[in-house]
Amino acid sequence: RARKFTYFFWTVTCGTISVFIITPPIEYKYSSIYHKFHENGTEYWTRERPMIFSSWFPFDKYEYSNYLIAYAFHTFTGLIGAAYHAIWDMFIVSMMIHSIGQLKILQLNLDDAAKCDQDENQAFSDRIKHRKLVDCVNHHRHIRAYTEDLNSIINPIMLFYFMICSVMLCCIGFQATLSDGFSFRLFFMSEYLVALMVQLFLFYWHGNET
Repeated sequence: RARKFTYFFWTVTCGTISVFIITPPIEYKYSSIYHKFHENGTEYWTRERPMIFSSWFPFDKYEYSNYLIAYAFHTFTGLIGAAYHAIWDMFIVSMMIHSIGQLKILQLNLDDAAKCDQDENQAFSDRIKHRKLVDCVNHHRHIRAYTEDLNSIINPIMLFYFMICSVMLCCIGFQATLSDGFSFRLFFMSEYLVALMVQLFLFYWHGNET
């Protein structure tokens, strides 16, 4: 189940950054903001072109050749940022999953220790059973210390991250309500809204399992 959700998370991440990258040229081609008409009815496109990010360059970024350079730079930085963001999320989740896996291993070890009394051949002595229980207790102590250290590290980060994501969800939802009819920008905001909700669910679902 966790593996399937991880695949779904990476699919949403790749879809989000892909939509994020292709939005400016499609918007420039079809949006009425950049697509104008002269009084005689001839159409033209404005000199100003949409960018992936709001940024400054030491050259005229709306000139065609410079625009391609700026757009390529935005695409590269966007891919790097998306990869870093997704890998960081999966790193935190993998640490949560590690503690869950260790608890399941501890459960199996306890079941194995409990089966010592059920052995008809008396293959396991009381000494071996005692050693298994001691190992389980030590294992549980290590798991508890690990989870306490993990919580102390990520709790402040996750609180700040939750506040950021909550504000972003509200802003994106508000912008979506201001759109007149369906547009590619509205589709992008809706897809990004879904990605944020999946991201939050990824953290708190695994956190609840932990």
